[in-house]
Amino acid sequence: MYGKDNFTIKQGGRYAVIVAHPDDEVLGAGGLMLMHPDSNWTVITACRKNDPDRAPKFFKAIKELNAVGIMGDIDDGPEQNPLNTLEIQKTIIELLPSDRFDLIITHNTSGEYTRHLRHEEVAKAVFALCKSERLLSEHIWSFA
Repeated sequence: MYGKDNFTIKQGGRYAVIVAHPDDEVLGAGGLMLMHPDSNWTVITACRKNDPDRAPKFFKAIKELNAVGIMGDIDDGPEQNPLNTLEIQKTIIELLPSDRFDLIITHNTSGEYTRHLRHEEVAKAVFALCKSERLLSEHIWSFA
């Protein structure tokens, strides 16, 4: 996390939740999003765009969260072979409708409740994009 400690979510603000999988947005930021329905939420999930089970559920959740949802389809096979960080960065930039947000929320670079390589890779890509200023936000929060 970085940015000012006194940051608050405001009506009409522009916020991005960038995650690896559909349902990660609900687990990590769903409550916050529900508490601020008048804000402009964009949710990017890097995986599972073509998953016939999870993709429709993602868009149903996005509707309930009053957000815009966009899905990517980076490899998320059971082997969990490491992916190229630059390729994940490229995917994120291509999926996002803007490169500027008041706040970006993503995974923790060292994992969360379980260790999942895609969570860590997406987080590292988001932080790298912000550091290189290809993605702009004064505030980035990561899931605990």
